[in-house]
Amino acid sequence: MFSSRTLGELETRRQSLIIAAADHRARLHHDWSRLADSLSWLDRAVHWAREARPLLWIAAPMAGYTLARRGRVLLRWLPLIWPWWRIAKSLGARFRQ
Repeated sequence: MFSSRTLGELETRRQSLIIAAADHRARLHHDWSRLADSLSWLDRAVHWAREARPLLWIAAPMAGYTLARRGRVLLRWLPLIWPWWRIAKSLGARFRQ
């Protein structure tokens, strides 16, 4: 049905695809392990937040009251701080690349 030359080309193509798939699989595994390592702090943060939940219920009203009283003072500084914050954020993003 197929010539031996065509079958040989198909077999060569199949082998190259198998090798490429294995390479992609290895790269994906490496990237996934790097991602898991960089997000390991998230488990600790969630664990801490779950343990601190009762304290947060008590601290939230006090923090809201404090911010309401001092919020007016903070809002005066916001027009001065905001442009510098945006500049620092954009520079940080550029240096991370």
